[in-house]
Amino acid sequence: MTSPKMQWISFSRLLALLFALFVLCAAPLHAQFDAARIFQQNEAVKARYADPAVQYDTPGFAPGRTDFTSHAEMLEFVYGLQARSDNLHIRIVGTSQEGRPIPLLVLSNSGFTAAVDLQRLNRPIVFLVGLQHGNEPAGGEAMLVLAQQLATGPLRPLLDKLTIVILPHGNPDGAHYFRRSPHGTVDINRDHIKVDLPETQALHRAVNEFQPHVFVERLARSGIDVRQLRKPATLEVESYDVTERRAGAVYVEGHPLSSVTTEVSVKQRHFPAGTYVIPMAQPNAAVIAAALEPESPSSFVTFGIIPVDKKGSPVTIAAPSEVPTWRLTRSVALDVKVVEPR
Repeated sequence: MTSPKMQWISFSRLLALLFALFVLCAAPLHAQFDAARIFQQNEAVKARYADPAVQYDTPGFAPGRTDFTSHAEMLEFVYGLQARSDNLHIRIVGTSQEGRPIPLLVLSNSGFTAAVDLQRLNRPIVFLVGLQHGNEPAGGEAMLVLAQQLATGPLRPLLDKLTIVILPHGNPDGAHYFRRSPHGTVDINRDHIKVDLPETQALHRAVNEFQPHVFVERLARSGIDVRQLRKPATLEVESYDVTERRAGAVYVEGHPLSSVTTEVSVKQRHFPAGTYVIPMAQPNAAVIAAALEPESPSSFVTFGIIPVDKKGSPVTIAAPSEVPTWRLTRSVALDVKVVEPR
């Protein structure tokens, strides 16, 4: 039997070993860009596809540079650009999970910077997002080049006809560590329906505020037109009842998944004033269907945001079997008001 002193020494060594192993295991999570690991084209390909004869004055394109613009360098660059121009306004619209600021660049030659004033100009508003995946930096670099060309370069005259809004880094933590996902490892492009992450929330708030005519970032979704009943209404609707519910064995993006089978019936239902009404005749109708159709693999039911249980479950301990979303299948004149973006 070892003495208490010997036991403590052994335990201390064990802790030291575990800490060393933790550091080794954690290192890949904090990996930065490594230029030596990039695939090198052979000379024949280089000869056929030469570098374009252009030069950009942004951090990632500096002469001799072998890596990409960091989040800190991006912030320094855009604030410097703002100081040199009279048509660029920068707002911080949120912070990442590790506290890094998320800047939004608003470019217009009108002198206005507030969304409501820019909308009154009746000019198209174009919203651009870069770097939602931290190890896919081309979009982020392009946003900085475009911002410079618009603010002080040859594209400046476009701002007499357009308002351009740019969010250069949609994933500040991923940019810092040069990895796909942010700090919590939840993939941002899986979060545009449930909107759990502060990064996604910041993007959705900004898009809802500016209501752009054009949105450029193939991974993002937002800008849903939502309304509310001004007064009660009794309507014939399709109702979903859960007949089977299968709980998943793992957590995905911080949520325990489940899948359901539903049966659809037509019924008369009374809806109080304030009930949300979501028209399907809008550009993001596919997102609405993905979120609200209960059997969709990305629905609020699948992610447990809307709790349900199968029909026949004990009412004292189970969630309702009727999904609290209903489908109106025919055109009906409703007295509604528009829900303003928050």
